[in-house]
Amino acid sequence: GGLDSFEAFLKRDLLQDSEEAKRRAEIYPLKYGAFDILMRNNEWVVEKPLSERKQILKNIVPSGTDMELVISSKNPKKFTARLKKDPNVEGIVFKRLDSGYASGHRKDWTKKKFQKEADVAIMDYEKGEGKRKSIGALKVGVLRRGKLQEVANVGTGFTDEELADIKKKLDIGEKLFAKVKYMKVIIMTETKMVM
Repeated sequence: GGLDSFEAFLKRDLLQDSEEAKRRAEIYPLKYGAFDILMRNNEWVVEKPLSERKQILKNIVPSGTDMELVISSKNPKKFTARLKKDPNVEGIVFKRLDSGYASGHRKDWTKKKFQKEADVAIMDYEKGEGKRKSIGALKVGVLRRGKLQEVANVGTGFTDEELADIKKKLDIGEKLFAKVKYMKVIIMTETKMVM
């Protein structure tokens, strides 16, 4: 349906038979997005600036294959606004063009996660443990095709007093609604991202 599917990816994973791999590649097409390079011809290039590493990638990534080069945007604000509307994009990592590569958190890189909001019905709760004995998580749902369908568990953002109050209201059958913020976590395959 145009969305990435980890389950579909697993149907291609670890195949030994080359004919079966070709057949499944037609049914479950994947595209590999190259956004950075760490080594070329057995030499580390991590100290080179990102702009230079991107140029190295341009010279390596073959055209007409299932591999594509993910290019940085010249207008990050406009690009970010466009990506925020895409339901398949979790966020963006901005890197300074003159920065080298290093693992972990970097002052030269900024990660921006896209949060979405939804109005949900609080359907039930899971009993908590330890300090949160009243409620561990709220089971929330949305209306789909006229039926309330559970979509997630919400376990953060509440004080102990708020959870105790919510539990009391749910236990007597009160109908409760909430606005929640969430992030959609997706395995990226074909979606283009700025990395």
